[in-house]
Amino acid sequence: MRKYVAWLAAVFILCTACASRPDYVRADTASAHGYFSTPLGTNKYRVTYNGDTRMGRNSVTDYALLRAAELTSEQGMDWFRVVEQATNTVAKPAATGGIEQRSGPVVERDCGLLGCSTTVRPSSGMTSSPATGTARTTYSVSLEIVMGNNPMPGGEGRYYNAADLIAQLWEAM
Repeated sequence: MRKYVAWLAAVFILCTACASRPDYVRADTASAHGYFSTPLGTNKYRVTYNGDTRMGRNSVTDYALLRAAELTSEQGMDWFRVVEQATNTVAKPAATGGIEQRSGPVVERDCGLLGCSTTVRPSSGMTSSPATGTARTTYSVSLEIVMGNNPMPGGEGRYYNAADLIAQLWEAM
């Protein structure tokens, strides 16, 4: 019966992945936008979601939890516990303008009715450029999780029922 439920959950996950939001994607590499997982031992994984500049911290955290719940169901487990969580924020400032010192020869050409004359003289000065671009912030959330089957333990810790969390997060998106 458990294998049947796990199989149905996997089918549900695959079907919902086809209808997923464009932000919720599998990452090609560990530093690319999207989710990836690393096994750390028996029923223990690190799940990471790297957001892009359009995603806030809460969305990235929700996607990391969603992937943890999906992975738990894929492994035939009922619940997972977040053992450790880390959030990485990368702020890339806007490109800034500024003042720049310039020096070098200046070539001046002066033309009149009787002909042209060319003068070369040394020069130095300052130039300025306006600021361009906008600041960009990206978030990355890593969860270290331990998975298990019912009954879910009580007590201290962040325990999640995988099937319930998947339903709640997909409904909220």
